[in-house]
Amino acid sequence: MKGALPVIVCKFGGTSLCDATRFFRVADLIAKDSARRVVVPSAPGKRFAEDEKITDLLLQCYGAGQARAQELFAHVRQRYAVIAKELGFAGLLDEQLEQIQRRFRHESLPWALSRGEYLSGLLLAKLLDWSFLDAAQAVFFGADGRCDLEKTESALRAAMPHKGGLVLPGFYGAASDGSIRTFPRGGSDITGAIAARALGASLYENWTDVPGVLAADPRIVPQARVVESLSYRELRELSAMGAGVLQEEAVLPVREAGIPIAVRSTLDPSAPGTLIQPLQTSSPLPVTGVTGRRGFVPIMLEKTLLRSDPLLIQRALETLNTFRVPLEHMPSGVDTLCLLVPECALAPCREALQRALFTALKPDSIELGKPLALLAIVGNGMRGRRGVAAQVLDALADDGIRVRMLNYGAGGFTLLIGVDEDDFEDGIRSAYRGAFSQEA
Repeated sequence: MKGALPVIVCKFGGTSLCDATRFFRVADLIAKDSARRVVVPSAPGKRFAEDEKITDLLLQCYGAGQARAQELFAHVRQRYAVIAKELGFAGLLDEQLEQIQRRFRHESLPWALSRGEYLSGLLLAKLLDWSFLDAAQAVFFGADGRCDLEKTESALRAAMPHKGGLVLPGFYGAASDGSIRTFPRGGSDITGAIAARALGASLYENWTDVPGVLAADPRIVPQARVVESLSYRELRELSAMGAGVLQEEAVLPVREAGIPIAVRSTLDPSAPGTLIQPLQTSSPLPVTGVTGRRGFVPIMLEKTLLRSDPLLIQRALETLNTFRVPLEHMPSGVDTLCLLVPECALAPCREALQRALFTALKPDSIELGKPLALLAIVGNGMRGRRGVAAQVLDALADDGIRVRMLNYGAGGFTLLIGVDEDDFEDGIRSAYRGAFSQEA
């Protein structure tokens, strides 16, 4: 695509397209930058707290009896009819909605769930006067269930118009047999990333209802600041430890292509949002974010001269694998080894796994500890700053929160702290206060 005009791919979430007013706002945003030439829409989301997302209505409709299904689909029809009318396109989707209702109970669940994005795409293409491309004609899955990037990229490049822009519904594509297949929930993010990679985009904008990536969960830390910039590596660490940012599948295509992501808010488009960049960047603050996850159990083994058995760790991992229990972390001491595993995976085989570890490792003792929560303090800047861990640990101690595990990642930019599950939210607040207590 040498010599081509710069392209920005924009994905808009469900809250950005929940009603006609938001559709108009999206159109205004697109018009402000001529490089914004590809839009990936989601299905309409909630308009207010008690409202239901279109995708949730479609899911309920698919699993309901005939009478209930008709009632639920009437709500879907009404939502789209109102949006179309207020956009000035009354009746635009009537035929499509009629066909969808007629076919609904004869098609697969992925087909049914994908109709929300499909209809949003038709409306947005009409509003923008852009080309509409059904994702089933451009996003392809291989026999292994993964996106066939080579075939998909070829189709998207061929479909890109020379003038104007392209609307590509998110969330779904076509399997090798032509049937509809969907990405995991939130899959419009993945579609957007794939499109950005395919078209060699200069930027992938992910528009949502938050002002950017926040340094902590605002439900726990209401005053959490917006992170201005972070690296893909920091994003991966935050996401892996539970931060609701972007899922890995939505990051990998653009990460591999070196394309930055901008997380922006349609509710406050003048705000700078967060820029996620391929390379690590310097930050005025050592810590980027504080997050965490509940639901871990420590399996603590003690064995004299543990380190003299070089295959012990290998046997421990093989035993966990036999029971399909993933290992999250493995802190150790001179004669001790701790296997930190998810409680949900351990529960079905708790006693059997304990017996198997005794047989395989022959420890002096083995104990399954109380459930833990892990706090993760993440930041590229921690490697070059002194005292960050001390500030966090002091804040936890001041608030009476007991530290049960401590692990500083090998890269030096992730500090993991284990606390009692009951202390999880208080621990997040304390760790946040300690991490951001000083600007460096």
